[in-house]
Amino acid sequence: MTIGRAARLSKTAKDGVLNGWNQSWDVPNLFITDGSSMTRSARQNPSITYMAPTARAVAHAVGELKRRAL
Repeated sequence: MTIGRAARLSKTAKDGVLNGWNQSWDVPNLFITDGSSMTRSARQNPSITYMAPTARAVAHAVGELKRRAL
């Protein structure tokens, strides 16, 4: 992925790069939780904002691993 490009969240693979868990539609074990999934940049330091989808994606991945679905 090129730096500065958006990895849009979407309901379908046709409309974006990531599903609602910040998981790649094309590569199931790839989670992108940096700012590329955000549509706009913040004026302040966005570290805390980036931590929220990361924590959510990790919780989902752990659940999927426990179910042996990932």
